[in-house]
Amino acid sequence: MHYSFQTPDNLYMILDYCSGCDLAYHLNKKQIFEEDEAKFFIAQIILAIEYIHSLDVIYRDLKPENILIDKDGNCRLADFGLAKENIGEKDFAKSFCGSPAYLPPEMLYSKGVSKAADIYQIGAVLYEFLVGFPPYYTENIKELYNSIRSARLQVPKYISKEGKDLLNQLLNKRPDKRITIDRVKQHEFFKDLDWDKLISKEIKPPIHLHNDEGQELEGENNEEYLFLKQQESKFVDRDYTHENQL
Repeated sequence: MHYSFQTPDNLYMILDYCSGCDLAYHLNKKQIFEEDEAKFFIAQIILAIEYIHSLDVIYRDLKPENILIDKDGNCRLADFGLAKENIGEKDFAKSFCGSPAYLPPEMLYSKGVSKAADIYQIGAVLYEFLVGFPPYYTENIKELYNSIRSARLQVPKYISKEGKDLLNQLLNKRPDKRITIDRVKQHEFFKDLDWDKLISKEIKPPIHLHNDEGQELEGENNEEYLFLKQQESKFVDRDYTHENQL
């Protein structure tokens, strides 16, 4: 956040503009991501979670809607409304919160969650990237929660052996048995990924928001641009109506 200000009705937080919408939008367009695309996105998310965990912060609300795409096609983790500070390796956050389809099993037992909860949600998001919907998904909340607690994970046959193994380790129902971020980065699923190049943004993102001259696409050539313009038209700020403009 660069700065903030408030008016009688609203608090404004000035952030970097992410012209690529969010990953939910792109996933909706494609239905599923190719494995290499999913690998790039989830690897950038892993780096973001690894960093905030180093600050003893847990995120607790990982989902495609909260992953924005900047002008270069890289991921930005957004919306820290459910994040919790001062959660060390042996600490737990007690609140029941998050989006139902992405909740880790331990959240449903109301015993508190640790950094392992974010690892589970990394798995849930990767699963959605590859399958098109979160694990155990159903619109029946009671059935969904029961499946998250006890159902066996079903992974489609078209997913690679390495991808299936990583999903099973990320989505382990026991937080104490769940894979750690360090081990995730060493997993065979990422064997062809250079993490140093990824963190320095030397790897070309799968989403392209520029033309061959490096100019950002706008207007009819950029669906993301049109989508955002449509959203802007729906926003009405009572603090800045025609009646009170200078």
